[in-house]
Amino acid sequence: MHTLDRTAQSGGFATTRWTIVAAARDAGDPDHDAAWAELAKRYWRPVHAYIRVRCGAVGEAEDLTQEFFARLIAREQLARAHETKGPFRAFLRMAAGRFLLNELDRRRALKRGGGEEVVSLDGLGEAARSRNEPRDEETAVSAYERRWALTLLERARARLREDYVSKGRERDFEVMKEHLALGRAEVDHGALAERLGVNEGAARVALHRLRQRLRERFRAEVADTAGDESELEGELRHVVGLLTEK
Repeated sequence: MHTLDRTAQSGGFATTRWTIVAAARDAGDPDHDAAWAELAKRYWRPVHAYIRVRCGAVGEAEDLTQEFFARLIAREQLARAHETKGPFRAFLRMAAGRFLLNELDRRRALKRGGGEEVVSLDGLGEAARSRNEPRDEETAVSAYERRWALTLLERARARLREDYVSKGRERDFEVMKEHLALGRAEVDHGALAERLGVNEGAARVALHRLRQRLRERFRAEVADTAGDESELEGELRHVVGLLTEK
């Protein structure tokens, strides 16, 4: 079993974003296939959210997202990604933007001319590119960033659930998870205690610990996307802002 597979199953975090990227771009790495699968799993939904806003059609967005990841693999574009050049999510979003410009332009040309050769937009000037760009780039970027933040939160919750399941406390987690989105004053601790089969004080402590562990798991997910420890606090503020914005 590959290292990446073991990490995913154990709930640990032995691999980081950039070690996964390195394995994905090296065809000779024994974890190459597993790394690609992990990157697609992590970034599929953000990329799909971005493409869906820009192309405006759900079915077409699914096809385009699939095609984007297929081309990303085939054309070895990950060779351009490096941790010294900024966040990986920014690299991937810009790659998706370039792909979308050329792909939609190609499809428009096929509809107009029945298959004539298409000149890539990569060589066009800024004015020409802006005329051909799909609308709502700012909205699409916001959708991408928010979906990425939600993915991190979902991964943190999934890891946390694994922790509870491993200790035989799956039911406790399922009961308490419903209260994670509530403010402390909104929680009916008496009802929670009854469902957990404990007294109210114990229920308060159990929920407090669950919240604390979720914060720890979430911080670990965000840390995995930060270039180094010095960037972590800024990334945390950014992600929390994305999750709390209206």
